[in-house]
Amino acid sequence: MPNVAVDFQLDGRSQTRVSNHSGEVQIVVKKTDIEEFPLNVYADPAAEQPSHRFIVKPGFLDPVDTVSGIQARLNSLGHDCGVADGIYGNKTKAGIESFEQANDLPVTGQISASLYGAVEREYGC
Repeated sequence: MPNVAVDFQLDGRSQTRVSNHSGEVQIVVKKTDIEEFPLNVYADPAAEQPSHRFIVKPGFLDPVDTVSGIQARLNSLGHDCGVADGIYGNKTKAGIESFEQANDLPVTGQISASLYGAVEREYGC
C-alpha cells in the first residue's frame, strides 16, 4: 500500500519512513551484526497503535543461488513460492513463472543462472 507509515528501532535509534507509490519502504542496514529489529506498520494514518508488527531479520537471507534464497526473494517481491524451505516444488515453480512473466523473461519455471541474475538485479542482492 502506498503512503503507509512505518517505524522501527535500528542501532538504538527510532526511525520512521513512508512507503512509496509501490508500497515499498527502503531501510538500509549498514552494520552486519544486526540480527533483527522491530518494524511497526500503520495502515490507518489516524491509528495510535500499529496495524501490523514484524521482526525483520536482515541477515536471515540465504544466498541467491540456493532454492531457499530464490524462494525468499521472490516471496518478498510478491511472487508466491510458499515457505522458503529449499524444496523446489509446484509452488516454487509457479512463483518463478510469475516472476519471469512480470519481468518479460522466457517463462520456464526453472532455476537457472539467468534466473539467479534476474532475481539478484530485481531484489538488489
